[in-house]
This record gives sequence, structure tokens and C-alpha cells, in this order.
Amino acid sequence: MQKNDFLEVGESVEGFEIIDSEMPIEELTPPILWNLWDIGVKFGILFEKGIRFKASSLYMELYDFRGNGRGGSAGMCVFKSRPSQLTDEGTFFLTLQNDMLVTWDRGFTAAEIRSIIGEIDDYARSEEMMIDGKRLFLFEQEPLRPAKMSVRVFLENRDAITPVLPGMDVNQVLESFDQPELLSVIDLGPMKLICLKSEKDRLFEKYQGKLRKMTEMGISGDDIAKMHIEELMALKAKL
Repeated sequence: MQKNDFLEVGESVEGFEIIDSEMPIEELTPPILWNLWDIGVKFGILFEKGIRFKASSLYMELYDFRGNGRGGSAGMCVFKSRPSQLTDEGTFFLTLQNDMLVTWDRGFTAAEIRSIIGEIDDYARSEEMMIDGKRLFLFEQEPLRPAKMSVRVFLENRDAITPVLPGMDVNQVLESFDQPELLSVIDLGPMKLICLKSEKDRLFEKYQGKLRKMTEMGISGDDIAKMHIEELMALKAKL
């Protein structure tokens, strides 16, 4: 799999017209969805299942299953980065004209996404990653430097945690916060969680109980390690 395999999906802006949605989003237009796909393809990095992109408060995963021989389609997951993915607002699905299935974070409005796209493009222009308004294809696959996330949300909600997604480096996740020295890692074997250092012992007991529940559900540590973010969020809803 190569990044340029994803370019064909974004050839037509009109293909990003929403034809079915579990929940209407005011002013979520085809150009906005196309720009998200274009940013992910041009500026994202490959991982074992697709392309991953993270900047500001936006986290995306892009997939292309059109060639799987089973009638697969392209897919895009659009999530808001939060200190606690276990207390988010949930997701719903959009179907596009080009048969793409989009998983959309209920916490995002079209206005917020437009603002984030503007921030990403402003940064890209400053780094000469755009020419004549067009984003350059980063073959070196270096991600944009994400803005530091604030530890303040942990201080305001002492139950807040953020999971370390499979394939992510724990130290890199810690360093993505503005005051990493205030944070610690709860190591539950297959699952690692970032939390406020002062709350680590209490939250360790709490999430050990959740891990036991997952074991009772027949979900092993290896199963968790293989899940991508969409699957982890679906699991979260059951705990």
C-alpha cells in the first residue's frame, strides 16, 4: 500500500456530497470533506491499515478497501482529540456520493473543521508545503508538528485519561502535552493510559476493573492491540 493509491478517491470534489447521514451537520459541504481527505493523503503518514493524520485538535484515519475483492469502499474517520477518549460525545456515519463511509465525531461542527483546515493550511504555507493554493504531496511522510495539548483539562477533570493507541509511542504521546511532567502512564499490559500523575493509583484500580470486564467479554490483550481507533471507541461504549 502506498499513499498515492489514495489520490484517485479525491479526484472529484462532487464525490464528497453527503447522500445519507445518521445525523445532519449544518454547512458540512463537499469541499470541507474533500479538504479533509486531501490533507490526510498529502500530509498524513502511512500505518499498517491506511493513513493517519494528527494536527491541532484533529485526528484522522483514512482507508481504501476498494481493491479487497469483496466490494469494499474507501473510508475516513474524523475525530476530535480529547484528553479522554472514554468520555467523548460519540460518533455517527455519513455515506458519500463516491461510496465513501465517513465516521464523524459528534463533537465537531463544520465551523470548527473549517477553522482547523485554515490553521493547517496556514502552517503548510509557512513551511512551503503549498504552492499556488495546492498542497504538496509529502513523499517523505513527515507529519505536521501538532500543537501542544493542554494539561489544564486533566486538572479540571481529575478522572480524565487518554489512551495510547496501538502503534503510538508512549513518550511521544506524553511530549504532545504542554506540561508532561504532571502526567503519568497507567500500564495495563495491552492497554496504556495517560492520566494526571497525582491520580494514577486511583485510576489504575478503576481501569483494572474495566480490563477484567473486557476479559469477561472474551476480548484479549492481543485483540485490543490490533484495534484501530474506531474499534476502540465502539468498545468504550460497552464498558
